[in-house]
Amino acid sequence: MRTNRKNFAISLLAATLLAPMASVLTAGSASATTVGATIAAVADGQIGNGSTGPCGLGSRYLGYSAPNGPTNQHNSCASPGSNSGQSQAWCADFAGWVWNEAGVTVDGTLNDLASSFYDYGQSHGTWSSTPHVGDAVYFDSSIKGGYGHVAIVTAVNSDGTFTEVGGNESSLVGSGNNWKSAPGSQVVWSDKVYDGNGNWTGGYADVKVMGFSSPVGGTTPPPPPSSTPHSGSSGLTAASNGGYTTAWKGTDGYLWLANGNGAAISSKGNPWLLGVAANTTPSMATLSDGSWVSAWQGSDGYLWLATGTGTAITAKGNPFLLGVAPGTSPSIVALPNGGWEVAWKGQDGYLWLATGSGTNITAKGNPFLLGVSGTTSPALAALPNGGFQAAWKGGDGYLWLASGSGVNITAKGNPFLLGVVNNPALVTMPDGSFETAWKGGDGYLWLASGTGATITAKGNPFLLGVSGDTSPSIAALPSGGFETAWKGGDGYLWLATGSGANITAKGNPFLLGVANNPELVTKADGSFQAAWKGGDGYLWLASGSGINITAKGNPWLLGVAS
Repeated sequence: MRTNRKNFAISLLAATLLAPMASVLTAGSASATTVGATIAAVADGQIGNGSTGPCGLGSRYLGYSAPNGPTNQHNSCASPGSNSGQSQAWCADFAGWVWNEAGVTVDGTLNDLASSFYDYGQSHGTWSSTPHVGDAVYFDSSIKGGYGHVAIVTAVNSDGTFTEVGGNESSLVGSGNNWKSAPGSQVVWSDKVYDGNGNWTGGYADVKVMGFSSPVGGTTPPPPPSSTPHSGSSGLTAASNGGYTTAWKGTDGYLWLANGNGAAISSKGNPWLLGVAANTTPSMATLSDGSWVSAWQGSDGYLWLATGTGTAITAKGNPFLLGVAPGTSPSIVALPNGGWEVAWKGQDGYLWLATGSGTNITAKGNPFLLGVSGTTSPALAALPNGGFQAAWKGGDGYLWLASGSGVNITAKGNPFLLGVVNNPALVTMPDGSFETAWKGGDGYLWLASGTGATITAKGNPFLLGVSGDTSPSIAALPSGGFETAWKGGDGYLWLATGSGANITAKGNPFLLGVANNPELVTKADGSFQAAWKGGDGYLWLASGSGINITAKGNPWLLGVAS
């Protein structure tokens, strides 16, 4: 079974709507805002996903957490622990999942039947004869025994057609991509029919458009706060809805994505089975429209980019076949103009920079041929003026700093010849200054702050040990100062807050084991989100404030590659 996209002809006249009423109701509709585009992007990102068997991707699209309202949809695969006693077609599951991913209200009106989306529209006053991007289109069966079909409207075209993406559409048997929606017009495909004995059969029920239900809720995602930071080579980013999105290399070698809040995961998956190179980690940033961009070294050794929302990928590619040094990882940040900047160690051993939008690179280069040490990776942060700040371990083993705009470096240097063991972490402040953290040559946590390539404060306060070949992560606090996380010399997760090169609070709450480099971001309210590979090999999450953890866990036991 596959998730497919189809185009259908429409009539925008209410008189052609095959429904009890003909008026167009739009009160409470979310489709008039860009949430419709978000819904469409989520649906489009699933095209091509599917599996065989009557339950299809039911276990993928149901069992989802619906924080925006309780749902009566169930797991469409009959399996131990599921909420359904039999397998079922999963088009309604898919449509509900897409809406939920976009943050709209998914409530108890929806169930496992496609017709429940008609009930949803009636209940919320959003049933309409006019399609909008993000709507659920309901196709009804023309004879008794058919369960109909529901899909997501992803485009309304100027030629009078609309485009839909729906789950469980492998039973398409006709070529009816264009047809008039006059009363009684039939869609040229046959719906599956359940015979009551646990069997699904095909070819019995022709289906036709009944109308469109617009979702309720799901506001346009606001831009991320200016204080939302990003640490070098981090696969964790603060989402504009107050939650998080994270990316990592799974134990299967593919790029995995998850989103949620605190220590809870609301959705997860490895869309498109995109390979990640050995001993590398992906980087991720939240863009100004609330979507995300990710960069990683693919299993082919090139720089890969992807954009998406939630756990759906909307675009992906490896433009220009730009090589990344083996064992190293790129760092990507969002720019104020809606685009992004990425930094990495090229296969020539030098620091490379690129800017672009979506998965397109508009400028690239390795200015000044600045060497990057061994298998270390540079850190990158965006400046408020649209430029960048970079930090890395140079070929001479010292901490290097650079600032600039686009792929042009305006300041660079290795002030104070500060020794670095591996990857420094970096964040910029609202005033354009920076804060960086790293494991020094003495094995302790070092901190420095400054501007451009100039350091104004530095030190290793409290002689806090950093474990083995691991690196700290650092984030900016909205009220000023920083929060940092690292694997301590005792093997546990350590947290500290402070300003400049001074630490005001520190600790290793709950003695949480860490296997590699923890990732950290702060949110607009001053709280933090952390993600790391635990000592058990699974993805761990924690949230809190200061050095206090209020929620922690390893939900779903998701494996993280070494």
